[in-house]
Amino acid sequence: MDATRYSYIAISVLKDIDDEVFAEYGQKATESIVEHGGAVLNLVNMSYCFEGMDVGRAVVIGFPSEHAAQTWYSSDQYQKLIALRHSSATTITLSGGQDLLTG
Repeated sequence: MDATRYSYIAISVLKDIDDEVFAEYGQKATESIVEHGGAVLNLVNMSYCFEGMDVGRAVVIGFPSEHAAQTWYSSDQYQKLIALRHSSATTITLSGGQDLLTG
């Protein structure tokens, strides 16, 4: 997977995870992400919290553009999964696309 082709990133942090429900959500969400040109770039268990909210897991998703990410999120396919996501974990999702370090 070539991560450089994804210019727009969404990061979700999760806590209070129900692993069984999250596995179902993850499979369905990944399928919808791929259908919109994106990819799950990383899924990690967080072992230590330096500061702020202690979370259990983080997911990094890449899209080729902000438009692709917004189209995915607002799609009927993904909108139907939001309730499943909410029942699988407490989540915060952030997104952005301008690389402030390299321009």
